[in-house]
Amino acid sequence: MVDFLFFVEELDANWDAFEKALRAKGFRTIRDDDGETLIASFGPIAVTAASVWAQEEISTRIALAHDFYPDGWDLGLADAE
Repeated sequence: MVDFLFFVEELDANWDAFEKALRAKGFRTIRDDDGETLIASFGPIAVTAASVWAQEEISTRIALAHDFYPDGWDLGLADAE
């Protein structure tokens, strides 16, 4: 499982539309308690540069279209909660 982290840039960003678009591409989503971060998890996935990049590109394009910005990725962060 790879978790991609995104932070909201605009106060009026549509969280629900962002999550719906991610879920349509196979991501699971969790809103962080900080009220500014969304975690988009994808997997199981092979942990290779190509496979991680492919999902990072998809999720980042969706994020930018919804006024969210990438904040990195981690292995299985959402599963630890």
